[in-house]
Amino acid sequence: MFLIPMMNGDVIDYDEHVSGLRREGMYAGVNSFITKPAISIANAIFPVMLLWFGYDKNIALNAQTATAKFGIRFSWLFWSVVLLTLCVIFIKKLYPLDGADWDKTKNELAVKHEEKQKAYEAEVLKKQQAEK
Repeated sequence: MFLIPMMNGDVIDYDEHVSGLRREGMYAGVNSFITKPAISIANAIFPVMLLWFGYDKNIALNAQTATAKFGIRFSWLFWSVVLLTLCVIFIKKLYPLDGADWDKTKNELAVKHEEKQKAYEAEVLKKQQAEK
């Protein structure tokens, strides 16, 4: 949930640079295909973890055991810390879309997109004038 939005634009740009195709919709669909089940799994794991720590849903929060209270905090934070740590390691060590070469590629793509936009606008204008 944190890593993908930060990287998505660059990954899509890189894919366009390599393939020549702009496939944003495909990336959005695959992202949904993966994240929706992942969210369901996460929502199922949380209550199971609470049970491991002895949480009793039939008593008030302030009446829970110290272990259960710790379990609430631990269950809530554990996966977030683990996954955010992995994200930081991945970005720092393995993420190649950074630096001067990547900036040059991004600038080239920006020029290409601007040219496509101008060509599209010219085509629309031409159609509008032909209709008159």
